[in-house]
Amino acid sequence: RPFHEHTGDWFWWCTGSPAQPTDTTPEQFVALWRMTVDYLRDVRGLHNVLYAYSPDRSRIDMSSEGTCEAGYLYAYPGDDYVDVLGFDDYWDIAPADVEAEQPHERHDDLITMLTVVGRLARERGKLAAATEVGSPGEFASRYVMGAEDEAALAGTGFCADAADDGCAAAGGGANAADFGTAKAAAPSESDSPWTHYLLTAALANDDTRRVLWYMPWRNDPGAAGTGAYGTPVEGSRYAADFRRFTKHPFIRMADTLPPLY
Repeated sequence: RPFHEHTGDWFWWCTGSPAQPTDTTPEQFVALWRMTVDYLRDVRGLHNVLYAYSPDRSRIDMSSEGTCEAGYLYAYPGDDYVDVLGFDDYWDIAPADVEAEQPHERHDDLITMLTVVGRLARERGKLAAATEVGSPGEFASRYVMGAEDEAALAGTGFCADAADDGCAAAGGGANAADFGTAKAAAPSESDSPWTHYLLTAALANDDTRRVLWYMPWRNDPGAAGTGAYGTPVEGSRYAADFRRFTKHPFIRMADTLPPLY
């Protein structure tokens, strides 16, 4: 993931956005990226590396899917130099302790972002990923699910209420049919940012489902400005909901994946 978040203004390689450019031009960024890939891939012969493109979401115009796509592809190095279409998002998936405004609008924007990235990956033959995100928490917990969100969860028979044991009993297998045996329960809106906010966005449509991974920030109590924990720890406010999130048949944790090599 070289030269990440180039659409911001906090790294020397940042180009900014079309509306707020920096002194680094898109052409310079593209040349830098291509030089790096050419050297590693062609000169040094490294062919076991996937290159992930990861603009920062906060500087992308979300007025429409068209403006989102244009902002996302600002200074794009080209399909021959990119394997993974990703994005970094601490705006729609804010750090756990952030009390941001308008959770419903940001949920809509998150779905739009996931949809655009997933669609572009499908059209261009790339992988799609949320390459760096915050930890759903205070802000996302104020999101109230709508009918489409409930339908997305109900479609898998997923139990997203506070009855952890019931969900766990149904979640022993690895597919949606196993979850279909769970007793239906009305999800609790309180303290459920992982299942009600992030999971419903991930399941919103076929293109959002193409996003292969979400990488939260590291668990570092001393990290200033990012929230202490990227994922909840035992006994914390959102730990129970995070456990429910991991039991959904759409979600795979690293220790449940088959051997990849």
